[in-house]
Amino acid sequence: MMERAFVIAAQGDRHKNVERLVKNIRSYSILPIHILTTEDSPLLKFPVELKEFDVFFEIVEPVWTEGPRAAIRNSNYWKVNFALEHHYNSLCMLDDDMYIVDPNFIDGFTIAEKFGVAIPANPRTYNCFNMMGADVRNEDINEIALMKIPPSIPAVNFSPFFVYPHAGYASNFLRTLTYELKNVPCRGTVAIVKAMWNSQFTPVILPEQWCVCGSNAQHIKDYTKILRGQAVNINPIMLHLGHDEVRKVFADIIEEN
Repeated sequence: MMERAFVIAAQGDRHKNVERLVKNIRSYSILPIHILTTEDSPLLKFPVELKEFDVFFEIVEPVWTEGPRAAIRNSNYWKVNFALEHHYNSLCMLDDDMYIVDPNFIDGFTIAEKFGVAIPANPRTYNCFNMMGADVRNEDINEIALMKIPPSIPAVNFSPFFVYPHAGYASNFLRTLTYELKNVPCRGTVAIVKAMWNSQFTPVILPEQWCVCGSNAQHIKDYTKILRGQAVNINPIMLHLGHDEVRKVFADIIEEN
């Protein structure tokens, strides 16, 4: 039987986000939930609220301690490193500000178990536009140019990140990604593209509905197609609540703490 689990990485005072996500996961699934955090994390002061949801805390060491993106970079690295070091057959790795809204999210595990990795498309569409993010350095732009990565290669998101970590094709990609995240700190989604290019492995790129971001929130909520003569709603699967516009557009289906 496949051993599956969820992994959430959170650094700093993220208790409300983590509690909301854990409750949200438990409304759909009884799979184990691992929370990666530091030994001084405020999260560890709230075990009573989380204990009933059968979660496991994993203490990890920060790789970066300075800079406005340090917590995000640590979280990205911790999740991928966890996937390589633990025994689970497949994992759903999540940022703590994600929110499941469709039971078909479970398909992500199955897709990863067939193809190795599955991650959602980014609304920036192409990597050249993802490279315009505020946290991208000139060094990153120069490196991408030297690698001759085509500017129109798809831009991706980092969460949800479904992975079947111990298959040879996927593990090589993860090892390459771990190196990029730890040794060439940059925007996590740019590191994924670099790891794809260097490992010659392509994840399945899921539609934007798997990670609804602010810029496309209303469009995705309203999205329909005429199929067999009738309008069919094409529903989102996960929301990125770190974007205020997503919280506003989907307020009717989000259960806050």
